[in-house]
Amino acid sequence: MVGPWHDAENQKNYRFALTNKQLEMTIGNKVERLDVTSTENLSVYTKKQVKKMDFYHFIVNDSKIKMVQSRPNKNGATEQLDAIELTKLYSKELTVNTLNQSDYQKYDEDLAHLYQLYEEKHPFDVTFNHFTIEGDPIKIHLSYDTKELYYTHDGSQDKFGSGEIERYSFDKLERVKGKSGLVNEYVLSNHSEKAVPKKLSLVSLSQGEGNY
Repeated sequence: MVGPWHDAENQKNYRFALTNKQLEMTIGNKVERLDVTSTENLSVYTKKQVKKMDFYHFIVNDSKIKMVQSRPNKNGATEQLDAIELTKLYSKELTVNTLNQSDYQKYDEDLAHLYQLYEEKHPFDVTFNHFTIEGDPIKIHLSYDTKELYYTHDGSQDKFGSGEIERYSFDKLERVKGKSGLVNEYVLSNHSEKAVPKKLSLVSLSQGEGNY
């Protein structure tokens, strides 16, 4: 079940990762960590403790996940919420470090495909891998759930940077005249007055600079 999944009914993307005895569940830009209590056949049982205990039961097969959430009600009985069905969505890992001219053509094709998925309102989850000049890895996730684009910059292994994980959301993916060797340039933009950053280029990720 590790990887990206899509809830078509509610138009949300989920991404799951296992760390120690926890299941990390990312919904859009929100991250929740669930304690894995047990596994049985194709089922995973988890719980989280916030203000009150929530339980998640995941029933997994090759192409679908059925997620059932339950929690105690005020009378102490367990109340089960409506089940959510998740299906696999388009995902890919792209390397954008030190691109040469021949690499740019392939990278341009990959970005053009993402833009086509966006135009067709088809959800996706993509990882951009690149390295700083000092050789430290940086991972960037871009997820689209047909409503918003969610951007995560993971610089936790960048020894000379902030070392932080930054999360932003954007409402549009635009295609503009290309530079830096690409035929076209693809820019994430946010038209909210309070949004920061307003724009971010997917081309500039290979150069360590993305903000406009």
